[in-house]
Amino acid sequence: MKTSPAEEPNPDPWGRFFRQCPTTRLSRAWLEGLGFNRAAPRHVLLRLLDAGVVSFLFRSDLPPVVVEAAIVHPDRRVLGTIVESRILTAEQWDRLLSCVSVSDPGLREQLAVDAQHHAAARAHRERKAAGLAARTGSPPPTTSAEIAAMAANVPEIDPGHVTHALDWVEALHGDGDAMRQLAASTNLWIRRSVARAPRLPEDVADRLARDEDRIVRLFLAESCDDAPAQMLLEVWTWWTGSLSFPGRPRNHPN
Repeated sequence: MKTSPAEEPNPDPWGRFFRQCPTTRLSRAWLEGLGFNRAAPRHVLLRLLDAGVVSFLFRSDLPPVVVEAAIVHPDRRVLGTIVESRILTAEQWDRLLSCVSVSDPGLREQLAVDAQHHAAARAHRERKAAGLAARTGSPPPTTSAEIAAMAANVPEIDPGHVTHALDWVEALHGDGDAMRQLAASTNLWIRRSVARAPRLPEDVADRLARDEDRIVRLFLAESCDDAPAQMLLEVWTWWTGSLSFPGRPRNHPN
């Protein structure tokens, strides 16, 4: 019996994703998904940029060559998305600004302002990491009883109230037990302040993810790296991001 010759390997196995698909929408969906496929090689990601696919630039694990290509890319959508992703270093910001054509001063000015906001946000995160975020001179509570006493003095707020994290709650963000105690509070302002923590124990994040207050869930999506994936998808259906937290929830690690 004759055996069929071995099938020759396809020299471009990724190329079929760039060829014609049944519909434009399906083709676009394939390309968008391909960008988030961590097995996709660098040259495929570079081809995606040239095809106008930019959503994958929110990935936190982009190969450096792809980031560099986005910085010098002529397409405004690519530049805008890599800026919004918040993954650029100060040196990369400088290169991006130097690559913007002097014939487009409007874009250059806009990107320069974005760079200033980016630097300010990065400095704020560094201050928080160093434990300098609390803006009050008095020390935060240390025991469960002190925390309860402090919480009892926090006024109730209207759900529509514009909220900033309470200083003393912010100072306790690194204390898992304190966050667990405060997340169970009936006080909305306190729960919103807990949701601004960069990291939270899993049970605390899960509790806040089920909070009836939309802003608690929004703050958790914007600020906390431990926010559950299911809640991020829910928030994504009604919130596309803000200048204060560009990219979230789309570029969230979960």
